[in-house]
Amino acid sequence: MTKLLCLALGVGLSPWLAAAGGATQRHATLTVLNEIHLTNQTEVQLGQLAQEKGTTLQVRGLGETLVRDHQNADQAVAQLARRSGMGLTSHLATAPEVRQLKLLSGTDFDKAFAQTLIKDHQTDMQKLLSEKDALPSSDVRELVMNFLPTLQKHLEWAENIHG
Repeated sequence: MTKLLCLALGVGLSPWLAAAGGATQRHATLTVLNEIHLTNQTEVQLGQLAQEKGTTLQVRGLGETLVRDHQNADQAVAQLARRSGMGLTSHLATAPEVRQLKLLSGTDFDKAFAQTLIKDHQTDMQKLLSEKDALPSSDVRELVMNFLPTLQKHLEWAENIHG
C-alpha cells in the first residue's frame, strides 16, 4: 500500500497540502480526492494479488478484505467528488509495489506483502493523523477520519501475518 489512505494510502499528504496552500479549496479538494482514489485503487490491486498469490488463508483473507474495504472507501470518495461536482482521475498505472510483488511467489510473496502493508499503513496513518486539520474541507476530513479504524485493522492484520 503506498499509501494512503484510504486509503493507502501510498502517497503522503504533503502534495495535497501544498496544493491547498496556493489553490482554491475546490482545486485542493479535488487533488486530495484524486490522491485518495488512486491509493484506494492501488490497495485493491494489492488485495487482488494477495488473493491470487497468497499461500495462506490469512494472506488471501486480508487480500479479500483490502479489496472490499478499499472499494467501499473509493465509493465514498467518488460520491463526495460527485456531490462537489468534480470528476476523479480515471487513469491508473500499476503501482511500483504491485509490480515488485508480482515477481514473488510462495512465502516470499506472503512476507513481502505483509511488509508492504505494514510500512504503507503506518506511514499513511501517521500522516493522516498529524495533518488531518490541514485537509481542505470538513467533508474530506470526515471521510479520512471515518476510514482510520479500517486502516488500523489492516495494519494489525498485516502485523499478525508478518509475525
